[in-house]
Amino acid sequence: MRFTFLLILLSSLNVFAVKIKGIIKDTAGEPLGFASVVVRGETTGTMANAQGEFVLDLPGNKSYDLVFQFMGYKSVSRSIDLKQEDITLQIVLQEQAINLGEIKIGKSKEDPAYSIMRKAIAKSKIHDKQVLAYDADAYIKNTVLFNKIPLLLKKEIEKDGFKVGVPSITEMVMNIKFSQPNKRVIKVLAKKQSLNSIDIEGYILLNFYNIPTNMGMISPLSPNAFSYYKFEYLGYFEDRGQVVNKIKVIPKSYGPGVFKGTIFILEDYWSIHSLDLETISQGVSFKTKQLYSPTKNVWVPTSQVLDVNGKLLGFDFTFKGQVSPKYKSISLNSKFIEEVKVIDDKGLPKRKQEPKTLGQNELTIKEMNRMIKQMEKEEKKVAKTQEKNVVREDSVSYDSLVNKRSQEYWETVRSIPLTAEETKGYTFGDSIKIVKQNDTTKKILKPKSPLFKALWGGSYLLSKQDSSKTTLEYSSPLIPFMGVHYNIVEGVFTQTQFNFQKKPSFQHYNGWHYSINNTLKYAFGIERFMAKTDIKFTKGENTFEAGGGSFNQTFDRNQNIPLYANTIVNLFKINLTQMYMNEGGYIGYNYKKDNLFSFSTNLEYAQRSMMYNLTNIKLGIGNREPTPNSPTNLELNPSDFPKHNALLWSSMLTYSPGAKYRLFNGKKIYTESNKPEFNLRYTKGMADVNYDVISLGINQKINTGPKSQFKYYIEGGDFLNSSKVYLMDMKHVNSVNFLNAASGSVFAFYRLLNTNLPLQISPDNYYKYSTQGAYLKGHAVNEFRKLLFTQIPIVRYTGIKEDLFINYLKTPAKTNYLEVGYGINGLLKVLRFEVITAFEQGQKPRFGWQIGAAF
Repeated sequence: MRFTFLLILLSSLNVFAVKIKGIIKDTAGEPLGFASVVVRGETTGTMANAQGEFVLDLPGNKSYDLVFQFMGYKSVSRSIDLKQEDITLQIVLQEQAINLGEIKIGKSKEDPAYSIMRKAIAKSKIHDKQVLAYDADAYIKNTVLFNKIPLLLKKEIEKDGFKVGVPSITEMVMNIKFSQPNKRVIKVLAKKQSLNSIDIEGYILLNFYNIPTNMGMISPLSPNAFSYYKFEYLGYFEDRGQVVNKIKVIPKSYGPGVFKGTIFILEDYWSIHSLDLETISQGVSFKTKQLYSPTKNVWVPTSQVLDVNGKLLGFDFTFKGQVSPKYKSISLNSKFIEEVKVIDDKGLPKRKQEPKTLGQNELTIKEMNRMIKQMEKEEKKVAKTQEKNVVREDSVSYDSLVNKRSQEYWETVRSIPLTAEETKGYTFGDSIKIVKQNDTTKKILKPKSPLFKALWGGSYLLSKQDSSKTTLEYSSPLIPFMGVHYNIVEGVFTQTQFNFQKKPSFQHYNGWHYSINNTLKYAFGIERFMAKTDIKFTKGENTFEAGGGSFNQTFDRNQNIPLYANTIVNLFKINLTQMYMNEGGYIGYNYKKDNLFSFSTNLEYAQRSMMYNLTNIKLGIGNREPTPNSPTNLELNPSDFPKHNALLWSSMLTYSPGAKYRLFNGKKIYTESNKPEFNLRYTKGMADVNYDVISLGINQKINTGPKSQFKYYIEGGDFLNSSKVYLMDMKHVNSVNFLNAASGSVFAFYRLLNTNLPLQISPDNYYKYSTQGAYLKGHAVNEFRKLLFTQIPIVRYTGIKEDLFINYLKTPAKTNYLEVGYGINGLLKVLRFEVITAFEQGQKPRFGWQIGAAF
């Protein structure tokens, strides 16, 4: 088991000749863990470890003015005349005396914090853009500590080196070159981990001036922060000649994506001095501390500590990420350097609107907001070389010696000293590595037997090259509910798969790669052998497909019911996957231009014949009549069909004008978009069938706040020609597949159209409303951060969500059918509960409830 956390980094570390080391304590002698140390006037600094110990490498024969700071304590300056010998310091910080300043008087007096935060929010976009580029080094240390491991997984996890109470450490030395708007070039110079099987690479740096909306978090400096937070002025103090305001961040409703804690704002600059904030999600708390220091009249982050701890799926764990950045160079954006006096215009008479620039002496908040929006429009016009859909661009490379650095090297570059517990973690990890080397030798001498491989199956590496690797995945036909299944049409059957895949390496992802999937099956009830093959070749934007065989097929190809689930319900004489025999082949082509546009076309020839339930069903529980394999349909009665040939041509066009992506080593990785996606489909039936059907669909997901969103899917279509149509050719409006293939959403299905039972285990109505005429269907759901039960904080903290949904259907046989429902998602992490009301023209409302898997 390999645990890898790929995160976004701030910077990396330089190596110097002389060490300044020591410990930072408070006046009571208690160590101040993660205190910051910076060199005044330079871009160099470090951070203490959890025990207050620090080390800083600087060139000798030079004088320095060091600044020691810790949140809530007075900063201390210490002048050092550094020669060629190491220096040890004992630093004592005093708690910061907070001056109360202005006190609000009377109920109508506004807390001064609101005026401060309005100004800070107005200038947040300027502070986000002030640094045009930087070149930085950083030493990074990440640790994971398990306080509890579930008993069922403990043995397996401990095989990979995890042990309760012993931290697992990953240290990294990195260089990052950043440039606006959001480009990072990262080089990993060195990496060291206590356990080879546990790789915790990197760390997240939250930019509180501009947290991306897809992270589901609302910064206290967000433009809509006042909708989520109240603020309280706690006073001010002075630091390095600057007045710092202490503001308490009070969530109106604490929970996932909303922070609480303290933020310190610099007077006049209205930028961040430091912060100590936390949020919670699914019972896991996320705490972050950031300290900023002045460089070239701009305050930049010089240290961050990220603490993640909680209980999840039986695990009790703690993750800690630390970074000690050293900026080698910083380039500032000349447009945002000159300081402007910001006037809080709340309650003041409106000023005459005139064109404003940052060069003016003062701006009101409204004037600054208008000016920033205008500047952003101009920047977009100028940045013609930047693709408009790119949200960020990252590249990561690794030094050839990244995993080969000596112990002496790490003793030199480690700017955050190891604690006693971390040293213990490395000692434990070294012993585990020795044991694993011995275990590997034993496995080589005693490989698994062929009988074991035949029984369990698995994945096998056939070849590996720099550009690609080829694998074989084999599934065993001998294990019940994995390779041995049952249904009332075929009886007991055994099935196996041999899948060959050639995947390109990350650096060669545009090269050819292919997959060959072979499925073999023998059904004892009908004494028949079946097989099919699907072949896919892909290069860049083009994919070619071909395949064929003789195999059973569900009437609705979008159905995706696991075989093991169907086996279980078939034991109760209920067959969810009603099917027919399909014998033939197909060819297809797909062109995909990023995630913006795709076109696919497919030509299939098939001989199709009916399949019926076995006449002598020996397996089964209960006396009920088995579910017939001839589905009920209101437009096509009966649904049985003669053996016939079908030649089908279908094409689909998908357009996503708002698709956003980030570039990672040149590869596009798509992110969620708030823009709609359109798909147009046409299918032509020929040979013994004769029909033409066209449809148009649109779906969209809109983030409406932290952990809340609105999404919908609408589709309409019509059969332009329906001269000869069989059930499998009709539009199946009530697919049992919760992962709707057309919309890519999990919510686009009808609840009470299938059954009144709390569990959908009856296929009686799956095909009842399938149509060969015009249809319109719509689905919408709104997920709320707070609704009913989530008003209770402890419920909200667990990650449980509530939603309201609505489903609409119109077909020739079903006029104006409407469902309205309420759902609570994430019960016990895996369950969903719904209550639904159905309205239908000419009928009384129906009520029902359902339990199912969480979305």
